[in-house]
Amino acid sequence: MHRGYLKLWRALQDWEWYTDSKMVHLFIHLLIRANIRDEKWRGVEVKRGQIIVGRRVLSAETGISQQSIRTCLNRLKSTNEVTIKTTSKYSIITILEYEKYQSNENGQPSNQPTNQPATNQQLTSNQPLIKKAKKAKNNNNADVTISDDVKKLISEYEEMSGRKVLSVSKTRANKVKSALKQFGREKIIQSWAAMSLNDFLRGRDQSNGKDYFTFDYALRPDKIEDYFNHYQKVTNAS
Repeated sequence: MHRGYLKLWRALQDWEWYTDSKMVHLFIHLLIRANIRDEKWRGVEVKRGQIIVGRRVLSAETGISQQSIRTCLNRLKSTNEVTIKTTSKYSIITILEYEKYQSNENGQPSNQPTNQPATNQQLTSNQPLIKKAKKAKNNNNADVTISDDVKKLISEYEEMSGRKVLSVSKTRANKVKSALKQFGREKIIQSWAAMSLNDFLRGRDQSNGKDYFTFDYALRPDKIEDYFNHYQKVTNAS
């Protein structure tokens, strides 16, 4: 687990959504996930109090269904708790009163590190964790033109892992196609959600801190099956 804390006002009990457990759960999760300082991610400025995330990831992290996530976010927008800027790949959520919630007793911003899940830390670090693969001299390892379904799945992986897939060889493209044919997109996404939250796999409880959630690892059929089963157990239990 990551260390740190955030401030939580007792006045939250007076909030109009306080009796809605999903609303409270999601809002506190957003406070935990929010940047504590201005950062850049892939050329995008992400300010203190903002989060880059998608509904699918929020659902995996909280156990709240994607439909309920959508409803809760719309409610938070309607009562001016957040603003949301949406792109084709992700959303930038801004907590409007973040400074008020997290300032110290003198009204100054608190820079105490928050208990952020690794997915948000990596998205905002702007430090890709893999180097561009060297192209081999033969055509099998050269970058190839990839189909839209392969591109879409690669984009999903990049959002969940915080990694950029910089090279797609014929071999990699075939692995993606094979995984899609064997498991289907939804099953793959759910297994990746479980991978993204696994402390051991992401290096959060290891001395070397190495993140093993590489694209090639994520496409291994045995791992897709194992982590999908884990995802099902967790979501069914909740």
